[in-house]
Amino acid sequence: MRIIVLLKQPVKGGNSLERAALIGRDSGDDAQIGYDDGNALEMALRLKEKAEQGTVEIIALAAGISDEEEVLREALALGADQAVLLSDAGLAAADSMATARCLAAAIRQIGAYDLILAGYKSQDKKEGHVGSMVAEFLCLPQITHVNEFQVTEESVEAIADQGDGFSLKLRAPLPCCLSMNKMKHSLRIMTLQGVRQSLKKDLLRWTFQDIRLEGEDWFERTLVTHKFSVRHRDKGQILNLIDQEQIEALLRPFLGDIKSSFLKRA
Repeated sequence: MRIIVLLKQPVKGGNSLERAALIGRDSGDDAQIGYDDGNALEMALRLKEKAEQGTVEIIALAAGISDEEEVLREALALGADQAVLLSDAGLAAADSMATARCLAAAIRQIGAYDLILAGYKSQDKKEGHVGSMVAEFLCLPQITHVNEFQVTEESVEAIADQGDGFSLKLRAPLPCCLSMNKMKHSLRIMTLQGVRQSLKKDLLRWTFQDIRLEGEDWFERTLVTHKFSVRHRDKGQILNLIDQEQIEALLRPFLGDIKSSFLKRA
């Protein structure tokens, strides 16, 4: 089984000092795997540990600038078998849709795979839809908000969180894409042995030319039509209405104020 784990632009802070020391860096400001991407990677590593040795291969994939390599090196140290970095100047101004197109193109270049795992959302833009767009560009079935999953020879069964304590058990044929739920599992810490082994593993560096992306048709940016801030929500009111007179005296003016406020915001 071949699993591709999508990694995003790194975050800084938190336990980055400890991670930086393990990979031989001097500063705590170095890159580290984001929390939700780490969740996806951890679930892939656990699946690999449960399977027979040599039957599961994990490929870490990231798209961005050269700093992204540190994230991939960490993934290799934690147990990923290969890493691919799509690094091109065109990605400097890429939005989520362009990034998803590039990742999909890189996955086609990688070749055969069974699962694509993505984090809940990135730590910077927090949009949470790159994994779903990658699945669409590759014409793959997808399951989002996954808490846990099991893989059979031809399909995957996943528990998808629906919020408010409700979950769904869903099944999809392989290959497919799973977007992990927020902070289900904590990513393990690198070991010195893992760091040494990572230096022996492959880290491929590709540009747009390597994945056969030519021209600018793929780079259709999302158009921002309006920027606004969310208005602070006022405290709710409880109306104790007993008879028709109170409805006329209290409810109608109350609903009129709500309608007037809504029209002003619109």
